[in-house]
Amino acid sequence: MLNDFAHLGKRNCERAKSSKGVLIGVMQFNKTEIALWMRASGAVGTSTEAGMLLNPDDAMDVSVMVKLLLAIKKIGQTPYASFPLLFRAQPGRHQHYEEIKVYSEIVGNLAALIIGHHGSLEEEGDHMSVTQYLQTASKFGFLMFFLFRRNGTEFYAKQHYRNVQDTVKGFYLSVALAKHHGIEHWIFFFDTTQRLEELFGIIRCMRGGDMNFDFLGFSQRIGTACSLSQILARHPEWNHPVRKLNCTVDRKNVRSWKGDTTVANVNLEACWLHGLSAAHSVLLQSGIFTGDELNYNKILQDEKGVDTLRPDKETIGVLAGDQAHINLTG
Repeated sequence: MLNDFAHLGKRNCERAKSSKGVLIGVMQFNKTEIALWMRASGAVGTSTEAGMLLNPDDAMDVSVMVKLLLAIKKIGQTPYASFPLLFRAQPGRHQHYEEIKVYSEIVGNLAALIIGHHGSLEEEGDHMSVTQYLQTASKFGFLMFFLFRRNGTEFYAKQHYRNVQDTVKGFYLSVALAKHHGIEHWIFFFDTTQRLEELFGIIRCMRGGDMNFDFLGFSQRIGTACSLSQILARHPEWNHPVRKLNCTVDRKNVRSWKGDTTVANVNLEACWLHGLSAAHSVLLQSGIFTGDELNYNKILQDEKGVDTLRPDKETIGVLAGDQAHINLTG
């Protein structure tokens, strides 16, 4: 895996917390605008709460990150008639509402991919099956695809877009390989960089305040760290992690997970097309796009070389996965 959705959530929130923000349609949703919509929709109770969620100085707290994503999601779930009358009276506000509904779909699906369900943190909603997880990933990827084609880097940075599509592609590939090799179960939170992060954290903390080391120091610590990691994996109750880097939001375990993890009956093509259809529906209802602009098959036919990794025919971001640098054919 090149990335995981928790890292993408942090990058996503960094943009929301900035003065530049995210361009959806013709509206730039930056920190100030998002706080305004959160207060008007009731997604947060006070301006202080909005300020806490949009604080740019705390980028590592996964719990706060997911709460911000879910607060933005709630804006789009709030009926327009429920917003204050004076707020709705502002020129262009209704169109901006349609645009922030699209934004809420993007961050809402991203939050679901991080925590594994479409509910709130407090409700711990129904855990997604493998099929539902891949459908959600596809929808998220296609929302990003169409909006990046429209607004480019005013929407999100090229590298962030590329990381999103590489991550979606990586999960589909992982399930395909599991099916091919006869692996019965696939669990999304085992297919990320989180275990690697935990191992690196053990290595850095092995010698008190001596957190830095060269390659020789790394080689001296890695064996013991791997043994410790295996022990803690067998006995998670012995682990007392740092709150900001390890919490129940993005650190699941197989004992508590209730989603269907079997891959035998997962139809990868159907999952992919389900996500495309869902993204198409959201964007068409917004009025931002015409039907032709959302006709993915027509785009592929008319614009040779376009796909989700190359939304404008050219590769963007780091060229990971574009070329095979090792000849595997012998």
